[in-house]
Parts: sequence; C-alpha cells; structure tokens
Amino acid sequence: MFAVIHFISAIKKQLNSRSIFVMAMILVAMEGAPVMSIQYVYGSESLTVPEFSIGAQWINTDRPLTMQELRGRVVLLDFWTYCCINCMHILPDLARLENKYGDRLVVVGVHSAKFDGEKDTDNIRSAVRRYDIRHPVLNDRNLVLWKRLGVRAWPTLVLIDPDGVIVGQVNGEGNYEALDRAIEDVLSRQKGYEKALAPLPLKVEDTETTASFLRFPGKVLADVGGGRLFIADSGHNRIVVADSGTGDVLSIIGSGVPGLKDGGFGEAAFSNPHGIVLAGKRLFVADTDNHALREVDLDNEQVRTVAGNGEQARWGAHGGAGRDTRLNSLWDLVFLDGKLYIAMAGPHQIWRYDPDDGRIDVFAGSGRENIIDGDKTTAALAQTSGITTDGRDLYFADSETSSIRKLSMSNGAVSTLIGTGLFDFGNRDGALKNALLQHPLGIVWDDGGLWVADTYNNCIKRIDISGKTIETKAGGSGDGLVDGTGAAARFDEPGGLSAAGTTVFIADTNNHAIRALDTVTGAVRTVELNELIRAPAGKDEFEVHITPPPGYSVNEEAPSTVEAMFENGDAVVKPVTQRLNSDSLRAVFKPSGDSFGKTVTFSGDIYICDESGKGTCYIRPFSFTWKLARDNKPGNDPAVVFSVSPPERSSLPELGRY
Repeated sequence: MFAVIHFISAIKKQLNSRSIFVMAMILVAMEGAPVMSIQYVYGSESLTVPEFSIGAQWINTDRPLTMQELRGRVVLLDFWTYCCINCMHILPDLARLENKYGDRLVVVGVHSAKFDGEKDTDNIRSAVRRYDIRHPVLNDRNLVLWKRLGVRAWPTLVLIDPDGVIVGQVNGEGNYEALDRAIEDVLSRQKGYEKALAPLPLKVEDTETTASFLRFPGKVLADVGGGRLFIADSGHNRIVVADSGTGDVLSIIGSGVPGLKDGGFGEAAFSNPHGIVLAGKRLFVADTDNHALREVDLDNEQVRTVAGNGEQARWGAHGGAGRDTRLNSLWDLVFLDGKLYIAMAGPHQIWRYDPDDGRIDVFAGSGRENIIDGDKTTAALAQTSGITTDGRDLYFADSETSSIRKLSMSNGAVSTLIGTGLFDFGNRDGALKNALLQHPLGIVWDDGGLWVADTYNNCIKRIDISGKTIETKAGGSGDGLVDGTGAAARFDEPGGLSAAGTTVFIADTNNHAIRALDTVTGAVRTVELNELIRAPAGKDEFEVHITPPPGYSVNEEAPSTVEAMFENGDAVVKPVTQRLNSDSLRAVFKPSGDSFGKTVTFSGDIYICDESGKGTCYIRPFSFTWKLARDNKPGNDPAVVFSVSPPERSSLPELGRY
C-alpha cells in the first residue's frame, strides 16, 4: 500500500546513554489510500536489536540463530502470521530482495501468531513448506520479540544494519522499492563488510513433504451429475479430476509448473489455485497467486484467462473489463442466477463476474478489514475465504474474524451468524450468538443448513439455520490423519468443502488428502486417489521413467534398477528392456492381461550425482503405486514419470563418483 519510506538513522552514533532517538517514517500512499505519517521513538538502549529468545524453536535452520552471528549482514525481520493474506503477498518481495543481495542480506521470519492454532511449530512448518519460504523462521509464540520492538501489525518489517542497530520499520505490503533503496543505502554506508561471511546454518524444509498424490489441496468440488471430483491441488499448481466413486484420476489440468499460461491441459499453468465451480461444461478456477480468474473448457481441454492479468490489485480497485482488471487473491467461487460470485480475500470483499459480458466488479464490502454489518457497500468483511449459496442468498466465511456471514440478495444487507471481532475466536458449539470458531476457510450449503470447515480447530461443523445452532460433526481439537466416526476422526487444517447427497467431501489441506464425511453415520474416510497408467488396446506395455531432481544427473555406470509388483499376485516383474542415460532410468514393462484394473507398485534404486562440480553421488531408493487401465485414445504411448526427491546431504553418506 505504501510507496515511499525515509529511514532516518544518521545520528545514531551521536547518542549518549540518556539520549532519545526519533525515527520518522513518511509513508506516501498509492491508488487513493490516505497519506500517513508515523513516528517511532526509541530509547537509546533499544537501538540495538535484542537477542532472540533462548529456547525458541526455529525452522529452516540446523540450530537456533543469534543476532550476534548475523553481525556483518543487513537483517530484515519479517513479523508475520501464516493466516494473514498481506503476509502472503510480501513473500515474493522478500524473495526478490534475498536473490538480489545474496549473503549480504538475511531475512528472518519472526512468526508471531494471531490464532492459537498458529502457535504450534509443526503448523508453522507446514505453512513454510506451503509458501516455499526459504529463509530462517523463528516461532515467537509468546510475542517476546514482537513486544520488545513495539510491533503492532502484520506484516511488519524491521531493518537492521550490520552493526545490529535498528534502522527503521514499516508495516503493510507494497514496500519493495523503498526497502530496496534502504538496504542499498545501509550497505553503501558500511565499511569493512566486503570480506567473506561465514555461512549460516540453514537447512531449508523439504518442499516435497509427502508421498501423497496431492500437496496442500485448498478446495474440492463434487460434480453429482458427472460422478466427478474436481480438486484444487494447490501445492502442485493444478486441478485434478477424479472419479468420485473409484478415486481413479481422469485428467490433470495444468502442467504443475507455477505460472500464468493459457492453453491445453498439459501446458496451461496455474499458481496456487483454490476455489472451483462448475457451469455446464465449463469449470471456473480462482487462480489465487496469479490474481486471476480462469475458465476451463472441459470438452476441448483448453484453459483461458477471463479476468485478471497476473498483477495484484492495490487498495481501492473497483473492477471493469475482465482481462483489463487487476484482482487480489481470489479464494473461492459460487454461481447464483448466472453470475459468478468471488470471495476475494485480498481486499476483504465479494466480487461478481458476468460470463456474458466479461465484466468483473466489486459486489460487497467496503475494503475495510473488520466485522461490520449493514448495506453491502458499507459493510466491512475480513479476508473472505469461503462462499456458498442456498439458491437465494449468499453465505460466506470471513476467516480473520472467525465469522460466518450472510448477504441477502433481496435487500443487499450483510448480517453475521457467528463472530464478533478480529481477535474473538475459540471453539464453542451451541447457540449461534454465543458460538466461537477459529479461522474457518470452507463453507457449503446442504439440506437446510451450512457445513463449515472450522480450519484451525481441525473440525467439521454444521449450522442449523432454523434452529440457530452449530454442532461439531467430525474432528477433535488435535490434528492428525485418522479415519473414524465423529470426534474420533482427525483432520489437519481442512480448508474446503463440497456436498453431494449424503457425503461432504473435505479438502484436508495439511494432510494432503481428500476426506469424505457420511452425513448420516458421521463416519469419515480418506478418499484413495489412483494415478492411472493407460495402455492403448493392442499395445499392452508401458514405460517407466525415473528422473533425478534438478541439479542432479543419473550415474550411467551404476546399477540402477526398477521392478514392478502387480496387485493380482504376480511375482516381481522384471522390465522387458532397461536403459540408462543422464536424464532418467527408463524401463519397459509388459503386464499380464488380468493386471488391468489392478494397482502396480514400482520400486528400486537410482544412483544420482551432484552436478555442482563436487563429484558426489548418492543412492535414492524409490517406491510408488499407480493403477493400470486401458486408454480409449489409440496412439498414446503410456509412460509413468516419477521424480525422486533430492538427498539430504547432512544425513546421507557420500558414495563417491563411479
């Protein structure tokens, strides 16, 4: 939101022990936001940033860091909390600064939780993986450093010079250019720091967190008439289409490479997609990190962008022609009376898209982040993240106020069913007026009531609209991946819901899974998804390609192997042919006729070598399971492609080069 920041620090060396240092920061607003002037006053004893808390837990490091060992570098403290949409928005800026300044700058994420569920280090670790954060992160769960530095908002960035002295701080997003200039200025004023710096004990979290087919799925959509599940496989930047009965994967929309690219299913690119909604033979996708609305032609297998241009809208955007209008973190979608309504988390609003004329506009919400009812143009919303309809009105989940709201389409009034404030949250069932939730992200209408994904409480709840009550139907206070009935089941930050008959499908985000809740019995099961190997009729064989991770090649002189075990009881099947090159291990298998419709597990070892010039090689065992099927499209050459994960150099033995 802010364009210019002036850091005033030249007088810091002239201060005596009783001096007061005034740091003025002038913030000039962009795109209609009000001009703001802020002054921070520190006593001289506060100029040097305090040490990190002893015993605090760290992520992306081998051990706790100290401020002392960061001397010689410019340090940028990022006070964030992983629920915060603005905190997500600045991550690309931080990555740009890190890439530009290399080891002269270190960003330290100081995670300062808003919600109780965010205080858990494992939950923060999942967020670090989900957002691909590669700098060290401190869990400041008790807000120790937050309070010492007088931080008041998320995100807040505190700049520290190589002597460990605070230069300035700013909050909000949109500050890349100002921070860039400030860092350059600090480095230009520092002498004696040109020498090589000792490496920091960093150990970035493995982004491939699980062997699951999915990675942090954000939303799910059940197509009752077509017997399909559409899954926003957010962490893999794609949409997965599966048979809702068998779990067989029917198609994958998107290459998996993050980006904004239109085209066929295999070449189109998304970036962290979430909300999905079906309109006949068209699928609409909220492409969250691309700030774009995408349309999928399911018959012709084509993806096109209908609104947004990949650039984030700033404060006060109003809409216009779809492709010419900047959007801001679309999170969920619903159709009502031929119009598409969008839970736009970034500006705390609901937007509306008209497929007939291609226009997209603000529909509800003033843009102020709060919980204020009233006319839709003046009502305040708070990071709207889930939206649904009963066919007449809209219902939505405002995650930052832990609230469930209603928008009457007859009179345009916004009212609140559950929720009271930005910092009011908990886990309480009963009468709606007394109920408490904790950062709900998913909501769906079904049979006279609302199902709610109470995300940070790891629960699935149901609101009885006529009775004005809410009740937990599945899940407990703790997280986990456990099937069972009612409170015996466990989830881990479920984020999306879709109802189909007597089943509610759940995008169980941190479990990398889709779950199914039987609304009659209360039983929860995990939906098994089967990747298919499709062999055309008349060609009952297929290839398996085992590929190395980026930065590695296959050692062609080593005895890499791959074998197949079929579910029908066949013994281990040796490949008909096997070939090695630096790009992959390739093997051709020919199964027996009764293996079709069964699963097959591939396993073996591949020897890979580091291409960095160190001449180090590793053994990487692998094992994965797919399902064998016939393809109705003749001419396709079926191939299974599986990439092994990179080795953890600190824990694996070096084998030497063959």
